[in-house]
Amino acid sequence: MPAPTSSAKELTIRFPSAPGTEAYKLLELPKELCKLLEDASKGGAASSATLTIKGRPSDDAVLCTPSATYALRQVSHSNSLILLSASDDDDNVLEIRDEFDAIFEAMPVPPRLERLDALLGEAVYSGEDEEQINSGRPLKRRRFNRAQLESVVQASETELDEGLKSRRIVSLDGEFRPLSQSHLSNLLDALLTTLTLLDAPSSPSDFPVDEVLDALVDEHDFRREVALIALGWFGRPLVGEEAEGRQGRWSLDVEEVVREVGLGVLRGYETEVKQSDFLSSWRSKLPDTFHPHVALPLLSGQYLPTPPSSLSYFPLSALSPTPAERFAELFLVRAKWYAGEMLPFLADLGDAKEREKLVLKFCRSLKDEEGKEMWTARMKY
Repeated sequence: MPAPTSSAKELTIRFPSAPGTEAYKLLELPKELCKLLEDASKGGAASSATLTIKGRPSDDAVLCTPSATYALRQVSHSNSLILLSASDDDDNVLEIRDEFDAIFEAMPVPPRLERLDALLGEAVYSGEDEEQINSGRPLKRRRFNRAQLESVVQASETELDEGLKSRRIVSLDGEFRPLSQSHLSNLLDALLTTLTLLDAPSSPSDFPVDEVLDALVDEHDFRREVALIALGWFGRPLVGEEAEGRQGRWSLDVEEVVREVGLGVLRGYETEVKQSDFLSSWRSKLPDTFHPHVALPLLSGQYLPTPPSSLSYFPLSALSPTPAERFAELFLVRAKWYAGEMLPFLADLGDAKEREKLVLKFCRSLKDEEGKEMWTARMKY
């Protein structure tokens, strides 16, 4: 080994003279989180980005950015890691601040939104008539505002917004409340009736939002805040060039309306129904111009097909968010699944690569007589 050159600097590592009160944890970040923090340090678009650890004491903690959620996993190391800092009184001395035999890793995971159902299940809003009936009764449920939901629901702000929208939850008087299925169905019926009277179904990409909103409130007795939020779920304001000369005009998301109406019809069947009968009933709830949009793929993950040509209501939201329990529930319903039929019920379990890993872990692959791929359970349930 060559002798050290005269420019080499010797450093002394020692414990501090006085024990410190600090305690440290090491967190290894994936590339996307490193970039987020680097951009923030440079004062870029993400300069206001924050990382928040969320969870109740009984939860496995997660780390949330403004738009994504990460599970925190502790990983042990056979070799200890040492955190050093420069000494205050000697540039040639490094002091040991802490020693680690484990670090934390951040792994991307789906948001844990199922807690919304438990927290808000007793706060269902069914319209002002129902509110007046219950006005004299003591309020037994707990009220949750935005800050309270963010503190206990393990999801980023963006994911929480999507969860509130997909569950049709509105903010009324500072409290978040799910709309009842009947109230939402009535609101959609009123919306479609109003659009028909305005001749909007022939041009759903351009309708006067104020006229529609006034009709929902004045003629159909819906609360204005609820009607406005619902219009935001099923439509959007015209913007840019499409809005020129069309102030106060909105565009309807026809497929989202068709999907929600179809879900309402599907929930009404307590047993399996023939696909043809269901599709016919679905179309009957819609204007004729919307009929071409009626298609079963819109309801993917909401129904279970039954050969030869029937289906039954089977919502993804009713299944466990935990992968092991999810596969157990699915294989208790059916011992064998065609791959294409099971995949919609795995849609919320991470990206395609993560879902592929889960399938390999919990399923065995086989072929039917026609060569189509089927999955059976790796373990008995």
